[in-house]
Amino acid sequence: KRNSLFERKYVLDEIGIDWLTKVAEKGFAQAQYELGIIYERKQSFNDAAKWYLKSAKQDNDPAKCRLVDLYALGMGVEKSTKEALEWLDKCNWEGECIRECD
Repeated sequence: KRNSLFERKYVLDEIGIDWLTKVAEKGFAQAQYELGIIYERKQSFNDAAKWYLKSAKQDNDPAKCRLVDLYALGMGVEKSTKEALEWLDKCNWEGECIRECD
């Protein structure tokens, strides 16, 4: 039973990713952000950074906040304190970003 439950979850995840990808490719910032979360949890940091960047460019503050971390740690992007600080400056959630980084 564990395998069947795992397999169902895997299929649902893949359907969710496919659906979110279609929506994100149409330019929906929240879907782009959600894909970033999924890929970050899967430790696919290049894909996470790609989707966070698209979302952040549409003024999505949570995506900007995640980019602060990715640039600061060099996960999926070249490590850059300068880029991290630039995204932090653009973020309306600056205090929240700083709390998440601590």
